[in-house]
This record gives sequence, C-alpha cells and structure tokens, in this order.
Amino acid sequence: MVSAKYKVLFLSYAAVLGLMSSAMADEPVKAAANEPEKVVVEGADDPEDPAELFALAEKEMARQGLKEALRLLVKAANENYTPAQVRLGEYLDYSEYDEDAVGWFMTAAFQGNTKGAFGLAKMYAEGEGVEKNEAKAFFWFKFAADKDHIGAIQVLVNAYKIGRLGQEVNLQQAKLWEGKLSALEAAKLREDLKEKEEVKQRIKEKKLKEINEMKANAAERQRFLEEKALERAADKDAQ
Repeated sequence: MVSAKYKVLFLSYAAVLGLMSSAMADEPVKAAANEPEKVVVEGADDPEDPAELFALAEKEMARQGLKEALRLLVKAANENYTPAQVRLGEYLDYSEYDEDAVGWFMTAAFQGNTKGAFGLAKMYAEGEGVEKNEAKAFFWFKFAADKDHIGAIQVLVNAYKIGRLGQEVNLQQAKLWEGKLSALEAAKLREDLKEKEEVKQRIKEKKLKEINEMKANAAERQRFLEEKALERAADKDAQ
C-alpha cells in the first residue's frame, strides 16, 4: 500500500496518467497535471507480457519508485491484466479517490478476479465511491468467498452470526463458513511454513555454494603460490 508520505505524489502521477476524474483533482494534482513530461507513458524496454509489467511495478513500489511503478501498473491494467487493475483500485481507494477505485475494482471483478470482487464488495458495503448497497456487497463478498478468499469468508461468518449485509441470523450457515475458513487458514499456514523452509533451504544452499567457492579459490591460490615458488627455485638453481 502507498504510504502517506507518497500520497500526494501518487495523486499527481495518477492525474497525469488519466486515472482519476479531472473534477476530483486537488491543487497539488492539478499542478502536476500541467507538467506531463514528468511521467513517461511509454518505456522503450518495457516487456510485452502484462504479468511481467506488473511484477516490475511491484518491485518498483517496494523500493519506493512510485512514478515508474504507477506507469507500469497503468500499462498492465490497460492491457486488461486484472491484478494490476486491483492494485490501482487499492491505491486509489487509499488515496480517497473512491469513484475511480470502484471503476478499477469493478473492471477486475466482472472478469472473475477474486480480489477485485472483494474490493468492490467493500466499496458497496461502506458506500465509498458508489451508493451503499448491502445486497450488492453481499453478492460480491459471496462471489469472493466461493473462490476461497479468506477475508470474504470472515465477512460472511460475521454476517450470518449477527445478521449483517441484509442477511438473517443463520448460525448453521455461519458454522459452515467457519469450517471452510478453518480449513483454508490451516492450509495457508502449512503453505507459509513450507515457503519458509524453502527459503531457508535456498539460503543454506547459497551459503554452502559460497563456502565451496571460497575453498576452491583458496586452493587455486595455494596451487598458484606453490607453482610460483617452484619456478623461483628452478630459476635459482639454473643460475
């Protein structure tokens, strides 16, 4: 998620790239929008695969390369790559450009993207960027839950337990979804542990490789020194 420190920058770049409704742009955004040369829309070395564009954008964001990250995200999203559309929705939602966030979430959700559905459901549930509609919120939460989205399942459990999102209290349904939630959380925990072990193994193998290379280099250096010593002894004997 974009930190508060980069919020104005994000809004500025978003305005230049046409991500937001012009009527909603505040003064810092309007100022940046008058200098479009600050954001290069095309990159000569950009990969063609939108998944690669998205991966590069995530790396740029991780190192706070906001301008480049946003450019890559927009390009991937415009090529109909739903993970990029969802990420833009998340950034715009955080930046309080809710109507534009809804647009990106909706674009992804209608293509079956689970995270897009969850994002859209939250916007309907909270009435952000769209008129509050519990029925539509429930529909999209259920859509995401059916695809094993843990956050959406948690929402359904609470909805059935206390009667939210237009649902009657239904403890049987709550129990069913709780069972699914427990199974998914257990599977996620196993997957996380497996991933940690794989990371540890890769680190171990890397260190072992480095040690072996150091030993090999030391042995090579020793052979070199011994050869040089023999050459000097031979030169001395020849004299």
